Amino acid sequence: MLQQAQEHYLRGGGAAEAALATYDPEAPNVMAAIGWAVDQWPRDREAARLCSDFMGYGLHILDLRLPAQARVPLLRAALEAARSLADLSAQGVHLGNLGLACSALGRLDEAMECHEEALVIDVRTDRRNGQAANHLNMASIHYRRGDFDRAISGYEEAVEQFRALGSRRGEAEALGNLGLVFTVLLRVDDADRVLREQLRISREEGDRVGTANALGCLGVLCDLREDYPGAVELYEESLRESRAIGDREAEAVRLGNLGIAYKHLGNVRRARELFHQQLRISREAGRREVEGDALASLASVHDGMGEHGHALELYDQAILAAREAGDVHGQAIRMYNRSMTLARVAGPGAAADAAFPAMVMMEMMRSPHAREVKTRIALWRLAALAGALRRQARDTEFATTDQIAAFLNVGTHPQ
Repeated sequence: MLQQAQEHYLRGGGAAEAALATYDPEAPNVMAAIGWAVDQWPRDREAARLCSDFMGYGLHILDLRLPAQARVPLLRAALEAARSLADLSAQGVHLGNLGLACSALGRLDEAMECHEEALVIDVRTDRRNGQAANHLNMASIHYRRGDFDRAISGYEEAVEQFRALGSRRGEAEALGNLGLVFTVLLRVDDADRVLREQLRISREEGDRVGTANALGCLGVLCDLREDYPGAVELYEESLRESRAIGDREAEAVRLGNLGIAYKHLGNVRRARELFHQQLRISREAGRREVEGDALASLASVHDGMGEHGHALELYDQAILAAREAGDVHGQAIRMYNRSMTLARVAGPGAAADAAFPAMVMMEMMRSPHAREVKTRIALWRLAALAGALRRQARDTEFATTDQIAAFLNVGTHPQ
């Protein structure tokens, strides 16, 4: 049943919704069967085959319905079961999916090891779709670490590999990830080009996940262009696509985007409601980096309301979430935003000191924001210096040159 549901899901469009509607009532039975197979496989070869097959044939649906924390032990069991069966191809599948789950939990070193091992197996078994997927997923780890050049190179390689295989969904996903990097680097025209291509392919394929992601990212471009009504329209459409298939993680991301657009439009109350919804769903889904986004957005709202102390607390939580998720660029952005609040609480000197590590991180990543942060730190340091000089100023009478010379000679001895 799970395999058939996944096959229908991958057909896209209405078939995807129907597949999920078939799966959802049976979810308790599916999980009971998986639990049985996980428990029995070390003593039963047929159970080992079932343990491996469940996580191989059904992961697209299970990925939507199970948080990463729950997928990890099931994938580990499936991997060991496949090893006991000497099923090399299944091992590559499980390693790649385990890497995705670890990455979602911020365990990037472990995720990279899984993808590298999976890639070796996929090359050995000539599983080319798996090779392309692992290149894409390794590029995503480079992106999270702030290595944008390697991320772009990896995504572009994945686009070409999926295109050569005729895997249109894979091509669209790689294009979407490439568009995300271009957006972060403020290469708006490049981002717009690849995201519109992703949207076109995803719609043709009936891929609601890809369609939702493309619409959301195009909304971010509208935000950057200060077209906030256009951004709201795209975010709302993206949200409808995600909700139609119950993609809770994507729903949380888009709620946050929508909140930012409403904040720009001056509707702070609506923005705050959306950020709280995002925070609740991200915590339920166990997505730490999305939780961090919500916390940072709420910090900005409270800062604007003059509640600077609470804003600093929220920024601290958001920075920790980014660190735990391995999101280097997000961590640097939040550190800088926190320093902006700190300037209002403790003055420009404290703000400059707090922002300096963020500037170093941004320069290492060659972030387009690095120059602006560097300029802001310089201005803060000048303001702090001016304040110090004002505090130390005294009324002073200046002496004539002769008097100064006489004063300087007092107490000196010839050599």
